[in-house]
Amino acid sequence: MPNGKKMRFRYFAVNLVDHIERRNNILSQCEKWAIPIEVFEAVTPQTLDRCDYQYDPDRTISQIGRGLSKSEIACGMSHISLWQRLLDDNNSDAYVIFEDDISIKSDIPKLLESIDFTEIDMLRLYGGRVGKSMTVQTLNDRLSIVKCAQGLTGTVAYVITKRATNKLIPYCNTFQAPIDTMYDRSYDHGVPIYAALPFPVAIAQSSTQTNIFSSTISANISEKKREVEPSVRQLITRLLYRTKWSLQKRYAEYKLFRN
Repeated sequence: MPNGKKMRFRYFAVNLVDHIERRNNILSQCEKWAIPIEVFEAVTPQTLDRCDYQYDPDRTISQIGRGLSKSEIACGMSHISLWQRLLDDNNSDAYVIFEDDISIKSDIPKLLESIDFTEIDMLRLYGGRVGKSMTVQTLNDRLSIVKCAQGLTGTVAYVITKRATNKLIPYCNTFQAPIDTMYDRSYDHGVPIYAALPFPVAIAQSSTQTNIFSSTISANISEKKREVEPSVRQLITRLLYRTKWSLQKRYAEYKLFRN
């Protein structure tokens, strides 16, 4: 690895035990690219009681206007459980975490070996729209690493280092919002988000099964929206939070380019 110590990576795919087609898909993808993948059995609403987490519906409604379903919390705990494992893993510096509906477009192990991780603790391998960002490493005439002012939406494929878990576990384990929303709030939890561009991972188009938890989550979100109307206090609190995050986002953009 250029200008830094050699990183020890461990690769995981988050998979629901009954999603056999998707498990076979990710195993096939990783075999093609010689990725030593391990399948992590996703937390479900039925196994959620085995997990240690904090969830205050009133606080969550005050932030995002609704509560979270058990499926959303279970999805989040799948990722947090892996972060907790990383924290205790003496043989790894970082985990590469995939959800199981991906299509791998390039040699990820080779890509990661070429990156200097001295300053990088979260690296996105897939995401939504890339907002304001700055190139920090140019790997070749096609690949680069950018630092983002804020997150890119989603937890489909990413690298997380042990250093990042110290901040992300206590922050995300409170479930003030869905896991991807909290993960993306780099301006609030303090762990900068980087991205490899162009993304080496895409969403697989061939799978006939829905995204991890997606159909259940969508239904439960609708139920949660109908379940309770936010109180005046919660609406005012939400407005204050939105104002705070807006200011934090603008400051994050300013810091990114001030030098």
